[in-house]
Amino acid sequence: QSRVASTSCYLVAAAACRPAALPGCRLLLQTSKRLPHCSRICFQRNLATGNSTTTSAAAGVLSETQLGVYLPAPEGLVNAKISAGVDPSLAELGLATSAWPADLVQRTLEWLHCSAELPWWAGITAFVVSARILLFPVMVMHRRNCNLYINALSSQQTQTATLLQAVKSGRMEEAEWLQKQLTDQMHKQTLPLLKRVMACPLLAFLPVFGSTFYALNRLSTSGLPSLESGGAFWFADLTLPDPYLGLPVLSIATTYAMLLTGSEMPQLNKLPGSKFTKTLLFGLPLVALPLAMHFSAAVVYFWSLNNVLSLAQGTLLKRPAVAKALNIPQVNIGRAFSGAGANPLAEFREIFDAKRGSEMPRVMEEQMRNLRDQRQQQQQQQQSSGVSDRKESSGKN
Repeated sequence: QSRVASTSCYLVAAAACRPAALPGCRLLLQTSKRLPHCSRICFQRNLATGNSTTTSAAAGVLSETQLGVYLPAPEGLVNAKISAGVDPSLAELGLATSAWPADLVQRTLEWLHCSAELPWWAGITAFVVSARILLFPVMVMHRRNCNLYINALSSQQTQTATLLQAVKSGRMEEAEWLQKQLTDQMHKQTLPLLKRVMACPLLAFLPVFGSTFYALNRLSTSGLPSLESGGAFWFADLTLPDPYLGLPVLSIATTYAMLLTGSEMPQLNKLPGSKFTKTLLFGLPLVALPLAMHFSAAVVYFWSLNNVLSLAQGTLLKRPAVAKALNIPQVNIGRAFSGAGANPLAEFREIFDAKRGSEMPRVMEEQMRNLRDQRQQQQQQQQSSGVSDRKESSGKN
């Protein structure tokens, strides 16, 4: 490795001293396959300690992409800048060194702060608003799939209630036909819609939210002096948790509002399910409150702002004129599905409980099997009684 690194330094020095040799050195360095990554790092480190002439010559020999990721600046230089109140670059802090989504978010926020000269809170606001605008078509598609899924569940619940009544009344042929129709609808309509409903948050909303969350968390712990005064209102320091707990409470309150209104998922109070499942989903934000109290103000501000924008977009999509223009179907909820008023299908709603949901087909099959056995026994008894009656009448004759 030392021999390869020495050869690399020799080639760059030759290119710096003899400009005529520059094309040959560039070609040799670009086409050589014997330069491992570690020697390239050593080569770059040697250049960093050289004079300005050699460094500028190296920039002409190797491009930034060929040099690879720049090494962080010496720790003493970074600390000196921070002590003087000057922001070091993200590259000097070892941040935004790749093309991962979180690093791209950090570069965008740095550009908004340094080039656009926006304070950090305004840069975060501009980034979140832009992201929500770009994801608005995805949210429209998600709302369309959610409404279709709720309508499919409502129709499926009504058909299942009819099936249960047919089983109880002994109409076996009708029950078998309804069960076949219900199974076909579940596999052809309900399950594909459920996959599409889950795909939008997992493939669009969650990656953007998670990348921004991670990027802001890394920035708040990097020691940038401008972040300490880049906040607004009562949260002036974005590197520390909110001392007045306003942002954590706002984030949890808006999360509850999102669950109730169904801005990014079907409304939980309009879906059949166990009370345990709904309690669990509504209890998770409350459990997250202590965690939000320990996050930096930058992270929780982004969380709250994202929830507020999601609620605003969800409210806009619920307007009939907007929904009609964007081809979003209206939710059709039956009486049994919404739970309004007296519900004569209380036993059926118990079947949809999560603890017994997986046993629903087995329970129906057992009931249908028992009814078939009872009908066969009744037919056998009628046949045996008819045979005995004929024997008695023939004996009398």
